[in-house]
Amino acid sequence: MRNSIVISLVVFDGDDTLWTGLDGGYVSGTSYPNYDRDDFTFHALKPLLIQRDDGQRFRLFPEVPKLLPNLIQLGVLVSLASYNHIKPLMRTLEAFGISGYFQHPVVEWNGRKDKMLRNILRNFTQDGYLVSPQTTLFIDDDYRGLYRGQMASIGVHFLQKNVDIQNLNELLNHPHFQLVPAQKSLI
Repeated sequence: MRNSIVISLVVFDGDDTLWTGLDGGYVSGTSYPNYDRDDFTFHALKPLLIQRDDGQRFRLFPEVPKLLPNLIQLGVLVSLASYNHIKPLMRTLEAFGISGYFQHPVVEWNGRKDKMLRNILRNFTQDGYLVSPQTTLFIDDDYRGLYRGQMASIGVHFLQKNVDIQNLNELLNHPHFQLVPAQKSLI
């Protein structure tokens, strides 16, 4: 690929990027009164569909179960940065059967995804991986238009779901990005 940007770490958002709430909710709650709840539980209804204990349903986008193992097979590191509470988000990943694909997920109840990405990069660097903002891609639905600017401020590449790409599988043959295995330091 000529003039491609080399990517060895892909970080995903959760709500409306990997899955969608069918009943208008997010995994950590549906309204402001639920913002501090972290006791939600989830169970699978059928493949790609889970339900939270209060009846809210969530559907995993159909490309996700194949995309994540493809990225791992390519040697690309995969993580998650999400504006959520950790417990319901991790329970969501488990209910969908995809929790094992994400290393060093950062889940916080705030919109500072630039800080989340810095933490993820630091954790992979501490593991000995040669990753940097320039070799990192963050994918988010970013419906408020906040994260493209945050990523630019720290040098991380950004794709907006439903704007820059419609389907996450587009990442595998994206004209601007070349997915390569993450390398480890020899020291």
